[in-house]
This record gives sequence, C-alpha cells and structure tokens, in this order.
Amino acid sequence: MKVVDPEGVASRAEAFGTQRKRKEFTVKGPNQVLSIDGHDKLSRFGFEIYRAIDAYSWYIAWCYVGVSNWTAVSVNKQYLRLLRTTLHMSRLIRSDKGTETVLLAASHVTLRRANHPSLKFSEIYCFGKSTKNQCIEAWWNLLTEGQTQEWKVYFAELENEGLFVGSDLDKSCLQFIYIEIIQSHIHRFIEIHNNHSIWHQCK
Repeated sequence: MKVVDPEGVASRAEAFGTQRKRKEFTVKGPNQVLSIDGHDKLSRFGFEIYRAIDAYSWYIAWCYVGVSNWTAVSVNKQYLRLLRTTLHMSRLIRSDKGTETVLLAASHVTLRRANHPSLKFSEIYCFGKSTKNQCIEAWWNLLTEGQTQEWKVYFAELENEGLFVGSDLDKSCLQFIYIEIIQSHIHRFIEIHNNHSIWHQCK
C-alpha cells in the first residue's frame, strides 16, 4: 500500500497517531562511543556472546564467547584489557541494562570521573537497546547468518533427538565439547570483519 499510495498511508497514519519516526543514533567519529551488547541465539544451550563495537566504524574491539556464570566478570575484564592495550578510553559506553554490564558500568564511570569528577552519568554511560542503531544491529545479523545460526540449528537437532534436555549437565557437556570450536569460528569471523574500511555513519 505504501508503494501504491504513500501519501495516503502517511496521512492516515498521522491521523491515527500510528506513524513513528525511528530515533536517530549518530556518532561524530571513531573512538567516541563503544557499544556493548549480548547475543542470545545460543544462550539456552549454555553459551553467552558479548561484543564491544565502535559505534562509528563497526570495528569490533573485543568479543566474549563463554559461559553465563562468568559473563559479568569477563565483560569487565575484556574492557579493562582493552584500555590497557590501546591506552584509549571511549567518551561514552552504551550497553543493554542487565547483570552482565554492572561491573563494566562501574569501572567506566569510576575511570572517567577520575579526571572529570563533575561529569554526569548520562555523559559517561547510556543504557539502551542496540536496535536504536541500525548499523550495530545489522552486525548481529551478519554474525547470525555467518556463524551462530548453524550452531543453533545443530543444537536444536540434538534436542529433537533427545540428546539435549536443557539440564546443567547437558549444557556443561556442550560447553566442554564445543566452546573452543565456537570461539575459534567467531573470532575468525571478527578478524575478517575488522579488515573492512571504515563505514559511513548510518542512521
């Protein structure tokens, strides 16, 4: 209908209050905003995936692939390791609000306020969904298509055959057998991805 009568659709949507404008999420340049998100496609099988991506260039700063019990500690550890390696701190971090990012948020706020004590929390850290940035969300789609979907299908087949019932023991077995393989595949995928040229800012 939008193709046939775009003006009519727009006017009716406005009249009924159903038309929404996507909130723009823009970044001035690289190394300004670090976006940290989780990928839950394999979580019910015991695997957690978190990654930090530069919101401007799409460069993956780090990616954690591990087990849920250690996610919060590892996410914070990866961030502190990034600071030690690059000697650079992003102006602002954006992440989902959850138990996995509590330590990370505390570390970033403390370090930023060490030199700028008057900074407001909103100037240092932002909780929000990655869907507000289409470019960042698109990267998860690339990872799903390139890596995690095939693992999800494989583990679902094990479940259908009665070889996985979701118990802690089942998850531990999958982790023991497949964690290093999945880590290797995803890290290789990221290595290839990071060789791209800087993308123009998307909205």
